Amino acid sequence: MSTNQDEIFEAIESKIAELSKTDEQVRQLEVSKDREVTEITKRYAPQIDPLTAQRQELVNEIAELFIQNESWLTDNDRKTAVFRSGLLSSRTSPGSLEVEDEEAAIEKLRGMHKLKAFTRMGKRSLDKAKLKKHPEIIEKLPGVSLRVAEFLSIKIARTKIELKEELHPHRIRVK
Repeated sequence: MSTNQDEIFEAIESKIAELSKTDEQVRQLEVSKDREVTEITKRYAPQIDPLTAQRQELVNEIAELFIQNESWLTDNDRKTAVFRSGLLSSRTSPGSLEVEDEEAAIEKLRGMHKLKAFTRMGKRSLDKAKLKKHPEIIEKLPGVSLRVAEFLSIKIARTKIELKEELHPHRIRVK
């Protein structure tokens, strides 16, 4: 190696050694931080856990009351009920595609001459995003279903917080 190369080599060696020391300091601080966070979490858990459970109970009770009285709360057509303390609204999820037998679905698409339209290029796997846009195709595929659920959104006026709860399972539509 020439003198210039030796200097570059030494400079890199020095920087790597410095990086090693800095990285070790970062890791030690992260471990200390994680220990403190764990201690804080343990300290507040006895206060937070019962309140979290109580909040969930209230959300469940509100959801049940909403389900039982949705028609008059929302004037039969809107999906929102307005109260002084907050807002309740029912929303339908975009749905999630559930695939039990991908091979059978791919074979069916091949028979329908739709293989290129609903599989990923270079892979022989279903393109779930494209399929979700075509429920009429999903209905024809064995082992594939679209799960659509309704959620209740509770917007609390005072805190500006939004809580969401999936409504009762009987409201889930599987196509």
